[in-house]
Amino acid sequence: MSQTIKEALIWASSYLKENNIENPYFESQLLLRYLLDTTFAKLKIYEDTHLKSEDLIIYKEYVGKRGSGYPFAYIVKEKQFMGLDFFVDERVLIPRPDTENLVQWALGYIERNGSGELKVVDIGTGSGAISLSIAKLSKAYVYAVDISKDSLDVCRINRTRLDLEHKVELFNGSLSLPLLEKNIKVDLVLANLPYIPEKQFSTLQKEVKEHEPYGALIGGYTGLEIYEELLTQIAGVLNPGGAMAIEIAYHQGQEATALLKDSGFEEVYIVKDLSGHDRVVIGENYAEKKHL
Repeated sequence: MSQTIKEALIWASSYLKENNIENPYFESQLLLRYLLDTTFAKLKIYEDTHLKSEDLIIYKEYVGKRGSGYPFAYIVKEKQFMGLDFFVDERVLIPRPDTENLVQWALGYIERNGSGELKVVDIGTGSGAISLSIAKLSKAYVYAVDISKDSLDVCRINRTRLDLEHKVELFNGSLSLPLLEKNIKVDLVLANLPYIPEKQFSTLQKEVKEHEPYGALIGGYTGLEIYEELLTQIAGVLNPGGAMAIEIAYHQGQEATALLKDSGFEEVYIVKDLSGHDRVVIGENYAEKKHL
């Protein structure tokens, strides 16, 4: 049986509400807006228009998935980040708004220090949200590294969509090893690596722990083990006087600050997110420490 746009939205909103999805009517609108490639205003204007049967079938599939807790971004295969549209699927972590704090700081750093073309590396690039945003919104040349070939395939799709093949180079490998192997040095290291402690996995939202890549979330027993490993490699990739920015969990600020100080950064400080929580730890004025 056919349904009008209004009827479909009422049904979808009720279904999502029954399945404990927050903002059910808004999400039902978002899904239909994406499917029909239209605007919220047109959904209202044409609310008495009957949906094509094939569109209604797909819409009900979308709503069914969302009601089961399947992430919205994976359904529509898209997530906006820094005003740019990124393709995402189950191969990568969904970009979070909090990560824009790291990118905004990095853009400011590049602007302040970019008399020439700065070289930047994004370790654990995933979808490319950080690396491609930096390349699109600054003059920097960017290296994007990920241990997952699947993740790099997604990043490659986004690099093409954003027309950044000339500004972003992709490497498959662990942390900074691909750069070390090629003797590549950079001025800025960025990393949003897995930082959730193993013991906190069970506390994550259902749709996160059941659908997003485990390896992109969990950072070992304390959550900082992967960052510790990266910092043992930093002398080989970061130019003297360079900087590093890493995203952390709200309770890791003090420990992460100590790690960067111990690794040779003369100035270390924390950037908070919009909720006032520690979110990004910055290390500037890098000087390699000589160990006796």
